[in-house]
Amino acid sequence: MSLAVTNPIQGSQRLLGPVVLNRWSPLHQGLVAYYSIRPGFGGVKDLLWGPNGTLTGNDMFTSNPVAGHGVKFDGTSGGVSVAGANRLNGLIDLTVSTWFVRPSGGIQFPMLVQKSDPVTSNNQTRRWQVTLNTTSNFLLFIAGYSTAGGIWRTTNADVLLTNILHNFTVVYTHADTAQDPTLYVDGRSRAVTESTTPLGTAADDDDALFIGDNDDDTLEFNGSIYLVAIWNRRLSAAEAWRLYDPATRWELEEESHFPVLTGTLDITVPSIAPPKKLISVSIG
Repeated sequence: MSLAVTNPIQGSQRLLGPVVLNRWSPLHQGLVAYYSIRPGFGGVKDLLWGPNGTLTGNDMFTSNPVAGHGVKFDGTSGGVSVAGANRLNGLIDLTVSTWFVRPSGGIQFPMLVQKSDPVTSNNQTRRWQVTLNTTSNFLLFIAGYSTAGGIWRTTNADVLLTNILHNFTVVYTHADTAQDPTLYVDGRSRAVTESTTPLGTAADDDDALFIGDNDDDTLEFNGSIYLVAIWNRRLSAAEAWRLYDPATRWELEEESHFPVLTGTLDITVPSIAPPKKLISVSIG
């Protein structure tokens, strides 16, 4: 039986043991990646089909009384990289949602999630980036295009309290340079300011997915991330709220009833002697 964490104020709970995806949830439709942090049960594990994430540097696993297990990034080097997540390449309709806790301090623009191109490394050509401004309390989304990348942020400084769990969900249609993303903070749509207008064709993104850092290891988050989920469709406002609503926020996870094996399984098959030959004797 898996243990659960409970917040007495919000009434939400998340299983701490091994879990599988609840395919009956309406949020399962269009889901292409669900990175659940499970130390001892796969680490940074994609509950769909993998591949799983690799934790590097001095980062370590942590826990939160509401969100359960997560990764605590030290803000200097390392992060989580997911190589070979090819089904995330070239998504047109896109929703990215993450749960995080931001402590005080750290660099001004740390990376939460990034999908990148292995050839080029700048804001204009990385396919998409989910980040924040720790100085002004803005949350940002950046989409890469060949001529100029689009940069959008929450218009008003959001109340991103330090050491408090927050949800940030981005809904966007790539290749539509006339359309701004919809940014949800803690389940509610926020006013959006376009800092840079996108121009050109959408950037490629056949490189790894990065969580808590960028592709050249210069924008590591100084905080904790507990979950990253990605869809190949635009979630509605009601669905974005469902991701945050304490009554439904963990509904995509359900307890796994299959045994989890760790370590090396040594199976010794005993030798079996061949059957004895029967001798037929005829008495005449």
